[in-house]
Amino acid sequence: MTRTLSLSLLSFILAFAFTATTADAQTKRAGDTFYFRAGVGIADYAGEYSPVNEFSDIFDSDKFDESFPYSLSGEFGYKFNPNFGIGLGLQYGDYQFAGGPPRGAGAPSAGITTTYLTGRLGLGAQSWIISPYADFGVHASFGGESTAFGPSFAGGFDAVVSRHASLFIEARSHLVLDGEAIDGVDQGEYSMDALTVMPTLGFQYTFEPATTAPVIFSIDGPAELDTGESGTFSATVNEDEVTSPVSYQWNFGDGSTGSGLLTTHGFSQSGQYEVTFTASNSAGEVSETLTVEVTDPPVPAQIATINANPSPATAGQEVTFTSNVRGDTPITYNWDFGDGNTGSGDTATHTFEEPGSYTVTLDASNDVGDDSRSLTLQVDPDLPPICETVSELNPAFFGVNSSTLTDEARSALQENAEILAECSNLTVRVEGFAAAGERNPDELSQDRAQAVADFYEENDVPSDRIEAQGRGAIEDDTTSKKAGTEQQRRVDSIPQR
Repeated sequence: MTRTLSLSLLSFILAFAFTATTADAQTKRAGDTFYFRAGVGIADYAGEYSPVNEFSDIFDSDKFDESFPYSLSGEFGYKFNPNFGIGLGLQYGDYQFAGGPPRGAGAPSAGITTTYLTGRLGLGAQSWIISPYADFGVHASFGGESTAFGPSFAGGFDAVVSRHASLFIEARSHLVLDGEAIDGVDQGEYSMDALTVMPTLGFQYTFEPATTAPVIFSIDGPAELDTGESGTFSATVNEDEVTSPVSYQWNFGDGSTGSGLLTTHGFSQSGQYEVTFTASNSAGEVSETLTVEVTDPPVPAQIATINANPSPATAGQEVTFTSNVRGDTPITYNWDFGDGNTGSGDTATHTFEEPGSYTVTLDASNDVGDDSRSLTLQVDPDLPPICETVSELNPAFFGVNSSTLTDEARSALQENAEILAECSNLTVRVEGFAAAGERNPDELSQDRAQAVADFYEENDVPSDRIEAQGRGAIEDDTTSKKAGTEQQRRVDSIPQR
């Protein structure tokens, strides 16, 4: 018996040493599934009546003269993973020389039925096209002199042909611990007998197909983003090998998700986000993460408002300028007051010495941008107190039917002209009148008003501050300031603000 075991082991060691196996990332064999195997082989018995004693005798065709020593086998089992499973097998073999005396070439054959329970351990079954394996188990064999028991072992090679099926070649040996159990003879020549089938050719079918789980090689994306900025995220996986359908999902850590190997996303709030990519199919699920730091983008300087107080201002009066500027700090403020002077700071003060209209400009800038805004400030002359309190001016009186200014009238109007010239905040409404009975009262009253207006212009009162109007004859002397027709022959100067 020991020669048969040695020959079997030697055969498979040599075969394993010279067999090339191809490996790639794709899963070649299924796991977590039931399977069925069936095979046919050549049966060989090693016991007291077996004449085979040399290695070459295994291939001696003379032993096939009486009958062909065939073997049929079937096995049903469960594969916990591509490399390991357990199976329950049934094997029938026509074993020559197992039928008892006479010893030698004339010994009869025996049909032996064997049931066995085995565990199978493969090497590289997940990725190799041709995978070696070894079986270890126990058996019970029927058909000899008595029921035989003992250990069972096998070795072989499995070659993938599809996601469900593979072909195998193996050598299996069932050791018989009781030397009399098969042939009824124990002469002490061999300590154990052996029921061997070598080789067995067959096929295996798994009820579930082989599936390849996804593998993530890398994920890529921006390490930093500004809020509102869109970034591109990509993943590299074993696309050519992974079993479809496969799901690719992104979780951006802000409540948003995406799908596919390539996607884009932007974050609305600043912070640190863990972006997770998950690939999954029926064979498994894998995930990888990357960290994205999201910050608010730099904000250029933007002027919202600028103001001047007071506005308008008076010459010699201090004016305060304020601004509202948005943007990243630090911000530089440069004021141009339009009179050759400048200032700085978000708030600035300035005094205009001369009256006039000034364009005041603020330039604001920071590291990422600048902005400019202007306002117009009217600066009035510095006026004496009377300019705010005066409510009436001197009237001018004329001779009968005359529009010529008398010396008395010029003297009264001179006082008015000085006030009007000094008080630029005032305008004057000039109203001319005629007394009842004077010729052409409408024309005369207009001439008198125009004479007063001309006098004011001659005395440095701008014409745009003077409005002259003839009111015609005064019919009711209650409108006059003094009794008598002389007071009706007059021009009133009424100050306006």
